[in-house]
Amino acid sequence: MYLQSLEITNFRKFGTKNNIIEFVQSDYKKTISTCQDKEKSKSFVACATTLIIGKNNAGKTTVTKALKQVIENEKVTGATFNLSYIKNLFEQYVEIFTNFSDGDLDEPHKLEFERVELPVMKFKLKVGLDSDSKTTSVQNLKNLIPVEDNKVQETIVLDVKFYITEEEHFKERVYKIYSIAAKRNTTVKFNEFLKLIDNTIFSRHIFDIKGTRISSSLFNINNLFDLKTIKANLDDGDTTLSSVFNKIVQYRLRDEDNTSRIELEDEISKINDFMDDHIGKSHKDAVNNVVSEMTDKNNMLVSLRSNLDFESLFKKLISYEFEENNNFIPENQFGLGYSNLMKILGQIIDYVEQYDESETHDKVNLICIEEPENFMHPQMQESFIKNIDDALSVLLGDADKKNINSQLLITTHSPHIVNSKVHSSNTFNNINYITTNEENFSHVVTLNDNAISNSKLSTKVDENRLNELKFLKKHIKYKVSELFFSDAVILVEGITEEHLLQHYINESEELHKYGISIFNITGAYAHIYKPLLNLLKIPCLVITDLDIKRSKADKGKETPVTFKQISNLEGHETTNAVLHKYVCTGVLPDEEPLDEDESKSVLLPNEINYFSKDNFKVVFQKDPINGFIASSFEEAYILQNYDNDILNATLKDLKPNIYKRIVGSEGEENTDNSKKKSFEWQCKLASSKSDFSNTLLYKIITSDGKAPPLPNYINDGLKWLKERLSNPSSPSKGV
Repeated sequence: MYLQSLEITNFRKFGTKNNIIEFVQSDYKKTISTCQDKEKSKSFVACATTLIIGKNNAGKTTVTKALKQVIENEKVTGATFNLSYIKNLFEQYVEIFTNFSDGDLDEPHKLEFERVELPVMKFKLKVGLDSDSKTTSVQNLKNLIPVEDNKVQETIVLDVKFYITEEEHFKERVYKIYSIAAKRNTTVKFNEFLKLIDNTIFSRHIFDIKGTRISSSLFNINNLFDLKTIKANLDDGDTTLSSVFNKIVQYRLRDEDNTSRIELEDEISKINDFMDDHIGKSHKDAVNNVVSEMTDKNNMLVSLRSNLDFESLFKKLISYEFEENNNFIPENQFGLGYSNLMKILGQIIDYVEQYDESETHDKVNLICIEEPENFMHPQMQESFIKNIDDALSVLLGDADKKNINSQLLITTHSPHIVNSKVHSSNTFNNINYITTNEENFSHVVTLNDNAISNSKLSTKVDENRLNELKFLKKHIKYKVSELFFSDAVILVEGITEEHLLQHYINESEELHKYGISIFNITGAYAHIYKPLLNLLKIPCLVITDLDIKRSKADKGKETPVTFKQISNLEGHETTNAVLHKYVCTGVLPDEEPLDEDESKSVLLPNEINYFSKDNFKVVFQKDPINGFIASSFEEAYILQNYDNDILNATLKDLKPNIYKRIVGSEGEENTDNSKKKSFEWQCKLASSKSDFSNTLLYKIITSDGKAPPLPNYINDGLKWLKERLSNPSSPSKGV
């Protein structure tokens, strides 16, 4: 059996919508068959791991808390509930008692109060049946397994609800606090209502798929689930690693038939005999003589015996050191990251050790690891799942003999662990992304390859989407996994935009407050991220280039060299794939074969606008800047700031000969020439974009003056981004 999904209602930050967490099934053979890459499907941990990711304070930890609430029946308090839900109930009560001033309720208000909603917390668990039908747990659940059309269904649905145990008593207490408030001519405060719930007893009730309550005498949810929570927090003591390493060694020696253990226990027995002979017999008379001075020897005699055994040997007598440059270093100087990793591993070993090999283990075993990235450097986080997988393969190579049915759940805010998961299993499946909606409720987005590619493998379009999905899985490793934890994302085409925009955003009074990630993914691939970003509901600004198609002569690659300036878009084409997809509609007929360095082009409309829909906006150089249309960010920046001192100092340092030819010698400069030859500047900077961005950024930072202004199309995009971030529920502003 395995847990398919958990629906969380009115618990902590979860409300009543977008509140379902989906889990990967626990059956090893079925699990690895879902991995897209058969080679990487050997990584059981990656394929069998459910990942919970999202922004801070969105509700990631709530998932493990919810499982604990359901399985262990923890005490319910006011803070256990979704506070918005509780506040709504509180306001209903306030409305009933608004005119309650004489200490008594009239009949209409009494009836209304009788019908008022009482606090209730709900969870729905779907359990898949993939175990042998003859196993004990399934037999105990036989009354819960639904039968439809004489066919046994493969899923059990359990509704777990927490109700007030004594409803009438709760209503009396509510009535009392409002009655006292009315007599004092005061109002009941929300924190008083929360305290009332804190002191109210709730009972857990479990219902089947038909809504029939299941008697606790017939079913105990603890017999179905076993929850192990591992928190990646290091102990303050010096023996953390010793305890873990001891568990590993003991685990390796666990078999009664293990020759090493038999020999070790024989040696322990010899040591005990030696200690008894040399210490017990030799010194017990001295001890008893002291005792006899206080009491009669016949009343109390002391016998000294050695009590060394297998467990105490490892616990007290063995210490661990690590070797570095032929020196032995104490364990308390072991790196925090490795210590944390070993502690996680040790707790997993503890979990495995609790089961006997001879037993059949058909419980749903849930292992929850919370934020394992603590104390780990990025490279270790990147290989976290592989490290766990490799270690378990070594330690638990024969664990399949135990027939343990387990599922692994990891909550994290590490983009490196997301990479580790995606690249180890080669899929986005089994990732639950949690964000918050406009009301600050947790909002769960279940990621999977089909949702991202929107493909059914039936058409050529579907094949293209699958190719894009394949690209996305590979490309997301290069820093882009940060988008899962960002407030907003900006996709740019080149290194100049990437470097400079980060500085402008940091200097912005509004935008610097948000976590905005800037990714350089080139214009041809920005649209591939749109389906994923749509699912995540993260505002995405794409800053792309117009990429006007020009002849080789216009680009200075053959004579006569022209470096043609463009003042309007009529009749011009673009090679930009993003504009092709979202902006342009007229594809040129009967195109001539393209040169190797050219891409397929489409006709630009005479009246061209930005593309904007929901959380996705594309901006580009659609309008003339000081009389000319720019094809790239560099050209647009030069057109915008042709007479700016910082820009001109950058161009002069970077390309002194070209600057002298275009602008003029010192004392005779005419910066207007840079405006008139902006496209030539673009061509000359094409191979020096990194140098251009770094030099320009250096001069901006070290200058006492204000940074040159950004081109209008980028300011338009940043303005849209500010609106989306400050008011996420606002509709798209269109173009």
